[in-house]
This record gives sequence, structure tokens and C-alpha cells, in this order.
Amino acid sequence: MNDFPGVLNVGDLDVAVSVSPRRRSVRLTVERDASVTAVAPPQVTRAEPARMVEAKRSWLYGKLVERREPGESRPPREYVSGERFLYLGRSYRLRIVGSAAEDRRERLRRLGPDLWLPVEGR
Repeated sequence: MNDFPGVLNVGDLDVAVSVSPRRRSVRLTVERDASVTAVAPPQVTRAEPARMVEAKRSWLYGKLVERREPGESRPPREYVSGERFLYLGRSYRLRIVGSAAEDRRERLRRLGPDLWLPVEGR
């Protein structure tokens, strides 16, 4: 692999190729910015990544479409009792509670399956 790393043009795909002595086979990746990268072991010829791109062309196009499409927009959060939130890897229900003197030092508290949020005037 004497002319790597670099960019490999396979059809209409531009593949950024790099070499890693830790790799034993060619790895193809579609990055978040919809670019395609290949990481190959040092002993591989330039033709091997090109063959891999040709063999995986339909998979690559599918992944590129996924990356280029805007994701589903989430509805805006409503901070009301019963709304569910992910917190530290778990799902919790939000409970809006009235503010007491001892609650003023804490903004958000986790009690069992709920997140308690003290609010002034409730």
C-alpha cells in the first residue's frame, strides 16, 4: 500500500483511506457528516478497498441517505407533571411540587421513579 493514505474515487463515491497496523481487514465507515472512510491494514493493495466499496455500494448508499436526511424533530418538552425525561440513563417522571423553605437549596431531586422539581408559588 505504497500510495496510501489518500482519497479513493470509486464511481461517484469519494472514500478517505487511512492505514492502521492494528487492522486485519478493511473497515468502511459512513461518518456523521456523510463522508465515507476506509481503514486498511498496511499490506493491502489499493484495489482491495475499491473492491470492498463496490461490494458494499448499496449499504453505503443506504447509510448516506440516512445521514443526509434530517432526523425526526422532537416535539418541544413541556415541563408538566407526568412528562418523562431521560436522566443518567433511566426514564423518570417529572413531578412539579410546591416550594418549601428546605426545597430552596435543591433545584431538582430524584425520589424513586420520579424527578421532583420545586416551583415557586405552587
